[in-house]
Amino acid sequence: MKSQTFFHYKPGNTLLHKVNPSIKILLLLLSAIASFYLPWQAAALLWLFIIACSVMFLHFSVHDILSDIKPALIYLIMLYIASVIGNILEQQPAFADISLTTMLKLLIPSTVYLPLLAHLSLAMEITAVFYRTTSTQQFNEGFSAIERCITRKDETPFADMLALTITFIPRLASFWSKIDTAWHARSGSNNLRRITTLTPVLFRTSMREAWEKSKARENRT
Repeated sequence: MKSQTFFHYKPGNTLLHKVNPSIKILLLLLSAIASFYLPWQAAALLWLFIIACSVMFLHFSVHDILSDIKPALIYLIMLYIASVIGNILEQQPAFADISLTTMLKLLIPSTVYLPLLAHLSLAMEITAVFYRTTSTQQFNEGFSAIERCITRKDETPFADMLALTITFIPRLASFWSKIDTAWHARSGSNNLRRITTLTPVLFRTSMREAWEKSKARENRT
């Protein structure tokens, strides 16, 4: 079945799927942190390289890739708007005498935001690959093994809670996808009313799911 939202596990038999969960979690943390210390040009190229490898070796579909880069696109839009606002505040043009040339200068984004966008995109893509190749059970196993190694105890309450929290992120995206599909099936429009109507539904659904998972975990202990 195709993944419908970003950060969803995609079953497979690749080498990355088979990596020990504990090692994979540590690699994720180190890689995500290291991505912010690379030159932004290298970060951008590495981002494209990871996307290409995801398609060729991890068998991600175009739909998967597009879903995973949506957060980066949102960041891009936000940074572009911030750049335009910065240009307006810096140049403070007289709008009564504004020309086409002045307008174009205002709309050209500042390159000061490129490093931030490149680093955020790379970190998000590394995280997406991690989620796509790590199941909920592997999350639990990985965090539990790390906590047992640190505390030398069999109980892993912190790891259980952390794994529950992290694996809940894709569920939120899934909830939104379902209620958004239902909204459009009823001929709903993409307007402010859509957000104000669906957000409380998302909150109620996610809270119920979190409560049910919490009770199920308590019953197993």
